[in-house]
Amino acid sequence: MPLPQTRLIFVALAVSGVAAATGGARIVAAHPGHLSQIGQSRQTATSSAGFARSARAGFAASARELTVDEQVQHVLSRLAFGARPGDVARVRAMGVDRWIASQLNPRRIDDRAMDDVLAHFPTIARSTGELLRDFPRPGVLVVQQRLRGDSQMGRADSLALRQAARQNRQFVGELMAARVARAVGSERQLQEVMTDFWLNHFSVFVGKGQERYYLPAYERETIRPHTLGKFRDLLGAVAHSPAMLYYLDNVQSVADSGSPTLASRRDVQRRRRLQGAIRRRASQMSEEQQTRLEALQARRPKGLNENYARELLELHTLGVDGGYTQHDIIEVAR
Repeated sequence: MPLPQTRLIFVALAVSGVAAATGGARIVAAHPGHLSQIGQSRQTATSSAGFARSARAGFAASARELTVDEQVQHVLSRLAFGARPGDVARVRAMGVDRWIASQLNPRRIDDRAMDDVLAHFPTIARSTGELLRDFPRPGVLVVQQRLRGDSQMGRADSLALRQAARQNRQFVGELMAARVARAVGSERQLQEVMTDFWLNHFSVFVGKGQERYYLPAYERETIRPHTLGKFRDLLGAVAHSPAMLYYLDNVQSVADSGSPTLASRRDVQRRRRLQGAIRRRASQMSEEQQTRLEALQARRPKGLNENYARELLELHTLGVDGGYTQHDIIEVAR
């Protein structure tokens, strides 16, 4: 499937470093197909050709020639995680230009050997709900024990909690190990480099609360499908990701009661029914249980949280001096 226009421009800029080291004209001239793919219209095609001509002129003036092996080493260090045994000979035989073209279409690259390796890390394919069920937090086990009426914790209970804590870290270790395995063994090297880049750009912290449970789905469903796609699509996917919304506290953000919202009449009615059900349930609770419920309700968020909105403008898109105002941050948070 052809790459979108914005991503091809991005990759063209990234590849320009390789072109500079290899004499410039060789790589830029060898990719008229990619440049023409950017322009479905005559105007875009003309601008792409202008970009290629200006790039060739600049490279010719400043670049130094590299040998074929140096060109191969350079492209493997820039668009991959370095050369593995046999990579230099394979890319030399294939040609630098053809290798780059193949990396730009990762779905066409046979990576079944990597799939066999990833089969040893089964938790990276599980959903957030499955991870919460199979690897509960030790604190959850304590609460469940109290709800059963077991107020005293014996030795067996302590051992079970320690084992649960170890298992709780298992799937995080598998996720990190799988990421390293892909960087080393995957044939889709450019995709892995860009996955690492975007995971760093849209970073989250594994140590915050239950954030770890969202990480496998975050990489699998939010980042990886968009590594070589449109930035707007990736940005939108991140904005809807539970991992990012939890990490930057957007789960705590609610509209104040005096401001209009986008909630439909059906949403309002559903919320009222839920509140009614809670009140009916509370009337059947003991005094201690009612006190706990009131404490939980007091901790509910009561206004906008600007953390994600600020990070979205300052780090993810416009930058510190991007020209936005505090009013813009509030509107984004809403």
